[in-house]
Amino acid sequence: MRYPLIAASARTFKRPKDGEPIEWTPLTNKLLEKAPNNEQVFAEIVGRLRPMGWSGSLATKLAGRLKLLERLPLEGIPTLAAAAENAKAALRREIDNELKNESTEARKQNARFE
Repeated sequence: MRYPLIAASARTFKRPKDGEPIEWTPLTNKLLEKAPNNEQVFAEIVGRLRPMGWSGSLATKLAGRLKLLERLPLEGIPTLAAAAENAKAALRREIDNELKNESTEARKQNARFE
C-alpha cells in the first residue's frame, strides 16, 4: 500500500529551471522498480501527469507531459510495456480532443469580433 501512496503524493517529476522541459525525479524509477505492484504505482504516476492548473493551451501542457512519459525509462520493467503504450495512446487522444476544443473556442472568439 505504501508504494502507491508515495507515488500519489511524492514529487515524481520536476522542472529543473524555468523554460527547461520537465524531468523525472530519481524517486520515480525507484518506486517503479521496487514496488510489489508496479502497475498500480505506474497508474498513480500517470494520473498525476494531467495538470491541476495551467495557463495557456492545455494541449501544449499535455504534449509536454507526453514527451515526459515517452522518456520514462522502463527498459528494465517489461511488465509495464503495455500499460505505458496504453497511457501514451490515451494522452495522445486527450491532446487531440483539447486541440479540437481549443480550435473551436478560438473560432467562436474570432467570430465575436467580426
